[in-house]
Amino acid sequence: MKTEAVDRIQRALDALGQRVSALSRPTIARSGWSAADMWLVAAEHWFATMPERALKFPVIEQMLSLGWRLPPELSRWADQHRDRPDVRALD
Repeated sequence: MKTEAVDRIQRALDALGQRVSALSRPTIARSGWSAADMWLVAAEHWFATMPERALKFPVIEQMLSLGWRLPPELSRWADQHRDRPDVRALD
């Protein structure tokens, strides 16, 4: 059961990475910065900062031990949005 759930999470993360890397624009919506972009940047940030938070929170350490990985495509996509004032407010 655990392997199936971890595989499903990894497939979802990989699919998100592939979708954003295939975009011909910096945002998900054609109209520009949207709730979908905000959600995905926040989700990427949450996953990307798990290793440092795991030092204080055993549950996060357990989650990391499952073996999933954050796709580099997703992080590269999020990188272009990190200097937005609304994204900097997450830190």
